[in-house]
Amino acid sequence: MIKVGHEARDSYVAALGCLFPAPAGVTFSQADLDGVATMVVTPDNVIEGRTLFYIHGGGYVHGGIKAYGGLARNYARQLRARVYVPDYRQAPEYPFPTPIEDTFTAWCALLATGVDAKSLAISGDSAGGAMLVTIIRRSHHLIMVCNGAIYRAVFYLLKPAR
Repeated sequence: MIKVGHEARDSYVAALGCLFPAPAGVTFSQADLDGVATMVVTPDNVIEGRTLFYIHGGGYVHGGIKAYGGLARNYARQLRARVYVPDYRQAPEYPFPTPIEDTFTAWCALLATGVDAKSLAISGDSAGGAMLVTIIRRSHHLIMVCNGAIYRAVFYLLKPAR
């Protein structure tokens, strides 16, 4: 039987939870990045200032911070970085380009907190990878204007080998 709607979302969340169990040695909290609910994951061994902004996948309709919590915790532990995961609104309740707007808003808000750009990385998978490219495009030739402030940004994209 094909699952649809919330049943499909719940199935997706459960499957990712099995694939990426949360490791020990990390804590998580919630933050509000200019109106976008964001999960913040901090490992016990964090290197202060080291930050990852991670954009989850899910085709703009599945996932969310609940589904990607284990993966975010693994990133935090392995990178020894504080990881921010925006819980962008998803379709069909919030159609395109709402997810992109939410993600860009959260990114700008994180920059506005004073995070050191030299210790900041941004990553995404699937739809999150597409939103990462959109953030790059919006950076206006690597100079980003967010809430009236100007940031220089460097982005590095990887494509896995087949």
